Amino acid sequence: MNEWQTLSHLSPEAWAHVLLQQDPLYRRIPAAEVPDCIRRGIQAGLDAAKHWTLDGVYQAIETQNVALCTEPGEGACGIHAEYSSAAISVSGRCEIRLYEKTMQAIVSQAQQHGIPLSLQQVTNLHLAHEFFHYLEDTNQVAASQTEYSVSFRLCYLFRQNRKIQSLHEIAAHLFAQRLCHAEFHPLQLDWLLLRQQDEAQAKAFYDACLRANDLTKGGNP
Repeated sequence: MNEWQTLSHLSPEAWAHVLLQQDPLYRRIPAAEVPDCIRRGIQAGLDAAKHWTLDGVYQAIETQNVALCTEPGEGACGIHAEYSSAAISVSGRCEIRLYEKTMQAIVSQAQQHGIPLSLQQVTNLHLAHEFFHYLEDTNQVAASQTEYSVSFRLCYLFRQNRKIQSLHEIAAHLFAQRLCHAEFHPLQLDWLLLRQQDEAQAKAFYDACLRANDLTKGGNP
């Protein structure tokens, strides 16, 4: 079994844990609450996916106040795609922006490793992911599932309440994976890009994924 296949066998809980660990507030989450946090993010994505199909997403983009924009270059800071609400977009409409060069790089890397992955598949996954953020922004999904905050004191003086943003990413990835019927988690595309850009980082990411899988076995992240 090669590394891609190994990653493809990781559980949704393991991938959610990988994403949660990347959150700057991860260490502020009480350890006993981490499993519930992961379950909430996963369930939010799965629940939303029950009401949509990929064709439905494309139809909604044509009929609702959301524009699909394809950029020929790369996104800033390695971003593959992004969503902008109507309040901040230049056009005054909600926008999903896909970066073609980055997606082509993913496909090229996949082909080098004998992984059957097309540009359309990569595009669909990114589109569905960002569409989930559109659904959140326009209150078309239940926000309560991804609303999770941690409370802590700043400099031992001021109490802060801040939201765990990675729950939104956990949900969006599962939503996209379900709609696209992907047999791999969308975060594996990041690993493919890292293989092209930095082998050391790719190995570190791969090892982190395996550790997360070990942690989540038996439902005990």
